[in-house]
Amino acid sequence: MTFQERVGAFEAEAKGRIRRALSTGNAKLMELDGALAKVTKDDWSVPGLKKQLEQLRARAEKARTTAMKRVQQMPGEAVSKLATGSRRCRTWRRASPRWRSASRRRRRSR
Repeated sequence: MTFQERVGAFEAEAKGRIRRALSTGNAKLMELDGALAKVTKDDWSVPGLKKQLEQLRARAEKARTTAMKRVQQMPGEAVSKLATGSRRCRTWRRASPRWRSASRRRRRSR
């Protein structure tokens, strides 16, 4: 490979890198322009903010009622397992008949 070929290859690689950097930069600028357009469209007055807050509260209330409906449809055992998490706590272990019989066997074998 001659010196001129090396320089040509280096130049082609540099052009490719610059082109990729510019296209990425342009894409990010387009995203920022879109976000800015959304922000400038929004109403930032006090009544507009109140309206947005009321919409958010309504969405939260709707999500809460949907979650409660789903919880009510689940069997009781599933709800208790979700509430306590996947790990079993010590109070559950103490109350469990299986755990009690195992602990009795351990005591007897001592």
